[in-house]
Amino acid sequence: MPNYVPAEHQVENTQQAVGSGNDPSLEEIIARLIASLDISLYATMKPAFKSFLESFAKWLKNKVNREQGINFTIPDIEFTRRGVREALITLGKTDSSRGLKFCEEFRIFSISLDCGTHGSRHGLFSCVCNPGKTDRHQFFDTTISTNWTYEDYHTWFDSLKVNKNHVAGVVGDGLPAQVKGLCHWRPEGALFPGLQTVYIRCLNHVLNNAIVHARKQCPLLNELMNRVHQIIIIFKNHDMRARYKIRVPSIPETRWLYIYDTLFFIFDNLETINTALRSGDLPLSLSRATREQLQWTRDGIPPLFKDALMIFKPLKQLQLWLESNKSMGAYAFLMIQQCQGMLDEMAGRLTPDGEEILRSITTIFKNDMKEYGRIDLLRFAFGFTPLARKIIRDKKGFGGKTNYPPIMQLKDVQVPTIPSLRIINREITFEKLGEILEEERTERVDEVAEHDEEIQQAEEEQMLNDDHAAETNADGSRNSLVWDVVDEEIKDLYTFMITILRQRAIAESTVDPTINKDDRAKELSDASDFFIEQDDSHLINGHHLAQNDGKFWYMNGIKQLKAIRPIGKRMMSLSCSEADVERVISELRKTRNSMNESCKEEYVACRFFIKLNDDQFDI
Repeated sequence: MPNYVPAEHQVENTQQAVGSGNDPSLEEIIARLIASLDISLYATMKPAFKSFLESFAKWLKNKVNREQGINFTIPDIEFTRRGVREALITLGKTDSSRGLKFCEEFRIFSISLDCGTHGSRHGLFSCVCNPGKTDRHQFFDTTISTNWTYEDYHTWFDSLKVNKNHVAGVVGDGLPAQVKGLCHWRPEGALFPGLQTVYIRCLNHVLNNAIVHARKQCPLLNELMNRVHQIIIIFKNHDMRARYKIRVPSIPETRWLYIYDTLFFIFDNLETINTALRSGDLPLSLSRATREQLQWTRDGIPPLFKDALMIFKPLKQLQLWLESNKSMGAYAFLMIQQCQGMLDEMAGRLTPDGEEILRSITTIFKNDMKEYGRIDLLRFAFGFTPLARKIIRDKKGFGGKTNYPPIMQLKDVQVPTIPSLRIINREITFEKLGEILEEERTERVDEVAEHDEEIQQAEEEQMLNDDHAAETNADGSRNSLVWDVVDEEIKDLYTFMITILRQRAIAESTVDPTINKDDRAKELSDASDFFIEQDDSHLINGHHLAQNDGKFWYMNGIKQLKAIRPIGKRMMSLSCSEADVERVISELRKTRNSMNESCKEEYVACRFFIKLNDDQFDI
């Protein structure tokens, strides 16, 4: 693909994007400088940069005084990192909006999905990249953090041992990451051919924001959540806790699905709470106005609370699945579909007020997932998973049997009593850190062994049911693993995938005149057909078949540890550079995310790994 970038998308043309008319602030000017020269925000915070600005201002003052005879006072050169960062984000948003349509025309070439990296070892998942061409497969499992610096981006991108021209999808967990990618990666940002930013928000954030949107649009839901909060406030009172022996868990309101956790607490202590409320036994410290607002509690917990608990349960299960160690990005679409199905099944089973809340949440959940969750991209990514491959093969009548262990259904996700918040231990010692990593490694080995047993058991059950499975295939009925509440559109998944690939071919031919869109579309379609039609043993790329293989992710973490060793040894020599330090820290961030480690700061982990002996880990 040629190095062609439309002129309207060049970063230089964004210099009028920020600021108020012709009088931009100093922070906005610095933001323009960062984007134009491709320097880091970190560099502009150094004393040397401020000294440079002061020297330049003095030179400008002397020159104007000499040539124009105008004497003026130089204002104090004051700016903050936050101010420059906000100006940079604004600049990036403007540039992003100009290029967004152009980027999206490229649709899919490779996809990385962020499915709740919080608490997940897997980071970003790569789901598909021209499945028939091994030389173009780019599998990224790196978490691109929202606080990455210029050096982080360049270090990560430069370390990729792939053909950079074939990289087409990079996903950030939030807008700042996307903006930094646009402004810092290179002057052309995401618009450099073959390096389009496919932006998919963290699905847990999308889910949480859907609840916020529903609360704003549904007065009944807003009133419900206010009343739930009032109950929690009552029983957080010291006298109430002592009198009724109730301990209210400390759940921050910002926690994902906070409403479900608090409702669960209420129903877990329903009898005691009802007794206290019906007796009018409220804390003495409450004001008269507050007591008047709580008159509704005289009748105890209303039936609507139970409806709300039922409504929020599938959403809580989806949230827990997205952040669990077993979640797989490619199956996010399937789980979202199941969640929608579980919400739809509740219709007609609730009170009138409950039905109103259900309708509001269901509608907004579907709309937000479509608008912000990029549901089409998720559906396309699902198309290249083993389960979707089986669905398409069965539908097209290719026959054959592919034995995969069933993935977890959303309705089977266990909702814990009151999930305890993960607290980072700030007192971890240098020696303790080694013990934690060793324990984590042992746990991962045990998990792999347990997973192997599950696979073996599933295969044995499949062998026992082969005859029955063959009969159900023959008469055209469903023979799947998780068909229960899958949306109807999945049935035509193959046609959808081919349509997306055709759009990709058209976009490529628009940028590169040497590409024939029909030939390119046939090439992409043939690659997809090859992946779907071939038996497992004949597939060129086995990574897709490792989506359910715990060993794949375990070995991935081991490889990251190996990558740190040679860099760590270089750091102990006199030739160590700042770039080497940043590279180690970047590798450690990936390793810590993949191992779900919650040690103190990256620098502590860095010092620990440098001191590792070769025989400390058997790798």
